[in-house]
Amino acid sequence: MRKLSLKLTVICGIMILSSCKTQTEIDKPEKIGTQVFSIIKEMQTTTKDGYLGSFLQIEELRELVNNKEFKIDGEIKNEIRLLTREEYYSSIKKEYNIIKGRAVGYGIEVAKITYLDFVYKTRQKGGLTVYEGILYFKYNDKIYQIESTSIDIGKKLGLTGIKDLRAK
Repeated sequence: MRKLSLKLTVICGIMILSSCKTQTEIDKPEKIGTQVFSIIKEMQTTTKDGYLGSFLQIEELRELVNNKEFKIDGEIKNEIRLLTREEYYSSIKKEYNIIKGRAVGYGIEVAKITYLDFVYKTRQKGGLTVYEGILYFKYNDKIYQIESTSIDIGKKLGLTGIKDLRAK
């Protein structure tokens, strides 16, 4: 009976995680801006777990560092291998709370924002291709910006961070 209960718990957990995963496949850095815009615009109606599902999952990150096709620096590999699930997701949750708080502070109704532009820089860090971007959007005739970070994980790009909402 205990084994059946454990199996059901695992199956339910997998179903919940896969249903929370709202990450769309992004294959070009130019598309990151619309991805981030959608995530921000839906923040009022998305659960924290749904928000987490928009990001590269820790398992995908670990697969990346174990993939021999990528020549990732040993120090970066070790950092990712030592990174716990809780540390990874708590960092994303912390930024989520900060972004929501700042949006309230600025009086922004995120569902009503308007996309303006997305600019990014490509950097090589320890064998990884990293895209650091800034999304510009408008609300009530004021311009705001928010930063994002994504990495190339092969055939797609994985979002690893959204932070620093501020008025321009």
